[in-house]
Amino acid sequence: MKLLTIIIDLNLSDKVTRLLNPRYQVVCRGHGTASSDILDYLGIGETEKEIIFCMIEKEDISEVLAKLSELKAFKSNGGGVCFTIPVANISKNFYNILKKLNIQSVEENNE
Repeated sequence: MKLLTIIIDLNLSDKVTRLLNPRYQVVCRGHGTASSDILDYLGIGETEKEIIFCMIEKEDISEVLAKLSELKAFKSNGGGVCFTIPVANISKNFYNILKKLNIQSVEENNE
């Protein structure tokens, strides 16, 4: 089990969350503190970002990363960055409960 963390421009949030469904995810708004000189140097541009946290099974990581790399805006300068963190103390049963709750939430939103 891993925690996938994705930091993206605000305008990419909907595309990425649809790509991750039906996985359990939490989306937060972030605001960077870097100076505009540093942002210009790195080609990042904006400091307002969305941060997506997503529980993901180890076997699904390659597939999700491949889908993210297909998004042109994600690959462009400052479009996005992602990384995974191992989650050692979550049981498979708890993850399945989270996944079931998220699927129910998606179905309710689609009605």
